[in-house]
Amino acid sequence: MTKNFYSRLTFLGKGFLAFLLLAGLLLPAFSQPPYKTPVITVMVDELVFPESPLWHPDGYILFSDVHASKIYKFTKEGKMTLWFDNGIKTNGLIYSKDRKKVYACDHSDKSLIEIDVKTRKYKTLAKEYQGKPFLNVNDITLSPNGTLYFTDPTWSGKTSDIQGIYSYSPKGVLKRAVELSGQPNGIAVTPDGKWLYVARSGNADLWRYSLQPDGTLSKGTCLIQLEKGSSPDGITLDSQGNIYVAQFGNNKIAIVSPKGKLIQTFESPVKLPSNVEFDGSDERILFVTCDGPETKKEGSVLSLFFYARQDSPSK
Repeated sequence: MTKNFYSRLTFLGKGFLAFLLLAGLLLPAFSQPPYKTPVITVMVDELVFPESPLWHPDGYILFSDVHASKIYKFTKEGKMTLWFDNGIKTNGLIYSKDRKKVYACDHSDKSLIEIDVKTRKYKTLAKEYQGKPFLNVNDITLSPNGTLYFTDPTWSGKTSDIQGIYSYSPKGVLKRAVELSGQPNGIAVTPDGKWLYVARSGNADLWRYSLQPDGTLSKGTCLIQLEKGSSPDGITLDSQGNIYVAQFGNNKIAIVSPKGKLIQTFESPVKLPSNVEFDGSDERILFVTCDGPETKKEGSVLSLFFYARQDSPSK
């Protein structure tokens, strides 16, 4: 069921790897796209609906298996263990600043919950706004000042549903940061806390908001229109500010610059890529979750190893 993701270099072959090292073609720990086709390893398979890989500096990731109602831990030694099993279908995950808590989007109860990392006990932080329940608390991010932002899309198609982005302050103040139609989904804040990005699955685009000192969002602008039907889902940022977008509608990963230029796209070898996360110790490694049918174990978690840049940017 699992493969050690630190053995991924065996896919290159020892001779080719030695050539790369001697030729100086291996990337430094942090570089920039466009990349040559990455080396891909299936880390975990036979999952139901994996989402939201979350890196920890100790060298492991957590991820939700939504419709299995579990959160798993996968270590650098290739060992997978059950991390959270309370019958809750979690989706998006993010650590608190001190990493003593995990904030999770509760798909079961359409709520925002907080999980104690040590005890694994949880509590509900919010499940409604102004007396109305959330639609589908989906994905989540954390700003440098500790404010949480999470998306709340609808999958029902009802025009009366108010979709948008919510904020939850360190003092427990919940606000609707912005109304946003088109199924807002993946969300990320830049490390400097100046910008917030959100992917809209229904409209196949990526939006950008300026984050104000008080946590409010400026009027958003469409950063880029992605391929029609691409259904962008989870997003993450590299150290240069580029946005990596999982697109389950066309089975591709897109890389977009902070200025809204499409730098590169490449095919996912497994269908329905849903979320992305970097190895925090080595930015050449990108984790990708790929969903499956809700009733079958066809989901997986991949690692993509960007071993070299392209000689020239892709057109």
